Amino acid sequence: NIEEAMLTATLLDDVITITRDTANFGWAQYLWASIERKKGNIVQANNYLQQAKILFDTTKNFEGNAWVKATITKWLQPITLEVGMQMGHGLNYIMAPSPNANYFATGGKDFLIKIWDKKLGKEIATLTKHKGIITSLHYSPNGKYLVSAATDNTITIWNAYNYTEIVSFTTDNTSFAAKFSPNSKLLYVAEDSTLNIVNPFTDKLSLIKKIVLHRTDINDFDFDAENADIVYSCSNEEVRKWNIADSILMNTFAGFTKVKSLKISKDGRYMSAVSADSRIKVRDFYTGTNAADMPIFLDIDQKKYTYPAMFAAQSFSPDSRFIVFPTAKDSIGIASLLEKKYHETKLKIGSIIRHTLFSTDGEDIQITSQGNFIKQINMKGYDFYKHIELGFKKNIKFFSNIVYSIQYNQNDKRLLFLQDGPQIGKIDLSNGSSSSNPLNDIDISLETPYILLPGDSLLVLKLKTVDNQVFIVNIDKDSNAVTATVQLPTNEIVTSFETTANNSTCFASSLNGLVVGWDVAKNKQVFSNKLSTDTTRATMILYYDNYGSRLLTKINSNQVVIMNPKTGTVTDTITINRAMQIISTPTKIYMTTGGGELKIFDAKTLATLSTWNVNTTNDEASKMVLSPNNKYLVIQNTTKSIAVFNTQADSFLYIIPDHPYTSWSIAMSHSGNEFATAGGEGTIFIYETETGKRKATINMPYDREAFIVDDENHYLASKNTLEAINLNYNGSVYNYDQFDVLLNRPDIVLQKLGRGDTALIKNYFNAYKKRVKKLGINQKNLSYNLLLPTIKLKNRFAIETSTTAKDYTINVDCNDTQFPLQSLQVLVNNSPVLGVNGRDLSKQNTKQSLQQVTIPLANGNNAIKVYCTNSQGISSLKESFTVLSTFNKDSIIKIYFVGIGVAKYKDSSMNLTYSAKDIRDLAADFTRVYGENFKVIIDTLLNQDVTKENIVQLKKRLLKTTPNDRVVIAITGHGILSDSLNFYYATYDINFNKPELRGLPYELIEGLLNDVPAQEKIMFIDACHSGALDKEELMAIKNNKKINVVAKSEEQKNVKGIATRSSIKITNKVAKVNANSSFELMQSLFSDLSTSNGAVIISAAGGMEYAYESPTWNNGVFTYSIREGIFSAYADKYYTGNKDGNVTVQELANYVNKRVSELTNGKQKPMSRRENIDFNWVIKYE
Repeated sequence: NIEEAMLTATLLDDVITITRDTANFGWAQYLWASIERKKGNIVQANNYLQQAKILFDTTKNFEGNAWVKATITKWLQPITLEVGMQMGHGLNYIMAPSPNANYFATGGKDFLIKIWDKKLGKEIATLTKHKGIITSLHYSPNGKYLVSAATDNTITIWNAYNYTEIVSFTTDNTSFAAKFSPNSKLLYVAEDSTLNIVNPFTDKLSLIKKIVLHRTDINDFDFDAENADIVYSCSNEEVRKWNIADSILMNTFAGFTKVKSLKISKDGRYMSAVSADSRIKVRDFYTGTNAADMPIFLDIDQKKYTYPAMFAAQSFSPDSRFIVFPTAKDSIGIASLLEKKYHETKLKIGSIIRHTLFSTDGEDIQITSQGNFIKQINMKGYDFYKHIELGFKKNIKFFSNIVYSIQYNQNDKRLLFLQDGPQIGKIDLSNGSSSSNPLNDIDISLETPYILLPGDSLLVLKLKTVDNQVFIVNIDKDSNAVTATVQLPTNEIVTSFETTANNSTCFASSLNGLVVGWDVAKNKQVFSNKLSTDTTRATMILYYDNYGSRLLTKINSNQVVIMNPKTGTVTDTITINRAMQIISTPTKIYMTTGGGELKIFDAKTLATLSTWNVNTTNDEASKMVLSPNNKYLVIQNTTKSIAVFNTQADSFLYIIPDHPYTSWSIAMSHSGNEFATAGGEGTIFIYETETGKRKATINMPYDREAFIVDDENHYLASKNTLEAINLNYNGSVYNYDQFDVLLNRPDIVLQKLGRGDTALIKNYFNAYKKRVKKLGINQKNLSYNLLLPTIKLKNRFAIETSTTAKDYTINVDCNDTQFPLQSLQVLVNNSPVLGVNGRDLSKQNTKQSLQQVTIPLANGNNAIKVYCTNSQGISSLKESFTVLSTFNKDSIIKIYFVGIGVAKYKDSSMNLTYSAKDIRDLAADFTRVYGENFKVIIDTLLNQDVTKENIVQLKKRLLKTTPNDRVVIAITGHGILSDSLNFYYATYDINFNKPELRGLPYELIEGLLNDVPAQEKIMFIDACHSGALDKEELMAIKNNKKINVVAKSEEQKNVKGIATRSSIKITNKVAKVNANSSFELMQSLFSDLSTSNGAVIISAAGGMEYAYESPTWNNGVFTYSIREGIFSAYADKYYTGNKDGNVTVQELANYVNKRVSELTNGKQKPMSRRENIDFNWVIKYE
């Protein structure tokens, strides 16, 4: 909030100037610098930062200088727009609520710390300092700092203003708890049995006091805010209270055993303790008694997780009245501490609960789980005594994934991968598509560079259920026949697999040192040799030297042996300390080591030729791949970086940073021009081998298709992936739709990947151009220049995330430095509040306007977006926030079903069989399913009543709906294309030769839902040609006589509707591709960003297709599939459904599209004429 920050900085400067408070000299200048940077005024920002530094130097303010130093380092990085994935964590994590309740932090087993904006539900920063599991994460009470501890024995203090690193130091052992004192001036660090009290803001880290609290490790501690005492738990199962000032043990609390985590309420009255035996006890310090002793649910993973922070599943409310904790895998308890009573609530969470945490303002409870999301419960206005039903805010979604292994196929057009699930899949680099299939029993721990063996037809599998076997499966055969089974004795566990270049012989090693050779064609053992090994390495890495026809393997911490691949006998030994990976050329053998070295040996004599340090920290150097010409050796020189060694020049070419968590796999292309790395955060990086330039990032979001981002932030993404995309600019994070028109460029991405067919890339480019034209945007106005109109919400940070009101009023400041303002738009769940075209500002002829808007809310979550547009049609970035409304509904929710269908026409020669029946069936279905819980209002027009005038009159009733209501419109009958290729719905009295006279144009059909208050709106159009088409292209082709106009044909039997002059059948295949394929591609590929009424509109057929009906279905096939999808819940159960029992509109759209195409053998393909991707509401609950 720039305005509030300016006021704060100015006030701070005034107070400091008047009081001569030298201790705070420089802070106002620092704030001004940050504000100017946020505004994009780089020169002014740097000037203010230098002024702050001078003042901090003058007053010898180490803390201030640390902020300046960290900020200068951060600002050396250019302000750029970055496209990334909302990752979150794929492994266990802990959470730290910020004193500023709009934010919180998470830290995980993945070594990463994430910073979150709660209102946006977005990940705004990732901190990658640590090289170990995050064991402690806490904000300072004043909200100025975040302190983290990890298993790498480091403690790091982060500036919570822009999350730069301020101070970092190491401890002798891992700290389980590091927290700031109540006054935020000192840092308390528990290390083993010792409590270190540190002043971190001095030139040299100042140890104030060191207290040995006990003989055993400290699990956790917290402060008694009133008395400056601490309460701590130890690994010997005791809980004690200690006076810090006097270093005196004050109390040992009886009855508290096996305590892993404890917390003290804000008022200092209560202490909660969670023990490893799944009990939570609450101590009342005022009465000296236990206020509660109850079971607490602890996820089984927590019990195996030794770090106490994972047991911190409970939380006090900020007013100290309540405590919340998990009571079962899907339930939470909220206890009133004074009454010693609690309510238990079962949540439909879909995953196992781990932590329950009050936000620091008490308005939310955030629930972490095993799933890829954080669930948020609204606590504003909660009445424990009435036990008002808990309301849920929008989930914060994670898309983190782990890519364990990658491999290029033989022609380098595909990347194969193994990912979390586990799943096996492929990414087609020629068109950007991706797919994956579950392999539930696969053991991903098998050490091998192969997913498919050379030739791409043989899949390598080790199953979790069969430790002693490796299966080689021929995937080219329909039955996926097992070609060979490499089998070791039953007491062995296979750990590594290797093969010869021609797959004639493969090799497997075991945990106990057994190595076997296997004839793949004959499926029989060639040799078996038990080597003398030890436990210094959990697996024996096998490597087959194709040049020397020999097998190499590590057997212990200082030996690698060379084996005859035909007999298994050991022929030689290489002495090397902690060998990790092996690779060879005709003249040399290369090995990486656990001490960060690259060892080079002569391939013939085995003599050591040279030793290189591949990193400066002696970190483990691991995986390697070699280019086919043996020139470039790519080395994972640390877990987070890559080094490339030129074997011909015998020197390192470059070292570059790689994945922020860790690189799990490296793959070299068969051309040698590029290589790829796969990371534990769910991304694949593609690099140019010679330069190290990153060509592309392939993001692999959990449960979504992959999306590819090039080096200029253009991306290729399917619609179901868009919500996983985050766009970061100058410290702010935005939703995909802010820059989608500019950056969603599959044509550019595929061109840079260098595999795409020229015709396909051209088609993608044409689709992009059509999209821009459809949106009414001038391509010249599309650029990275962010001199856009701006919009500011007055008191942005005072916006409440929940309310009990029916509406919400905001004040909006619209500005433009270049052009007059045109309009203001406010969307709620993507339904326009101010009309389809927004509020007209053009008559003001001004570049600045302050507007007040009252937003009607639905009961539940309301995702609000606000933006303005200038006279050039350029829109500002959107201000977004979500408000949960919990007002008491005055009346039952209404479902309006409007059905329009004609089977019998005035021109009886055009009669249909099932159109009217479709409407009657749908009306009966909605009444039957929803009648008990909702007020269902049925309004139908059938046969002779279907006229233009009657249809238009239907809208009057729809305008009386409320935001809580739902509107479903179904339209069935003939669809007709006029001579000018405009779509008309055939009313009862239509002139089929001149449909424009009495037919209903598409614009009026869609207009039925304009300005309708109901937020949940959907329309089904079951008619021929009801999908959108590229009218300009088709008219051009028609005028050039490249298509044939056909009145009737065999293809049109049993189809709904045929216009004698307007049904176009394209007989020239090339013409069809040129005419409409890029248009259809635009609709299938890009999300609909055009101004709309917020409704979902699904049409039965493409613009050039027919809609079928048949006695087989006793309905039109489109209506039949809708009935299946909703009322049999098939849309949730099949295809892309998530099987949670609820049918969402996106599940329904996907189901109907696939089901209709399946039932008609591809002759009819429904399409979405309007979408509302961000508002995926439930059309049928379980």
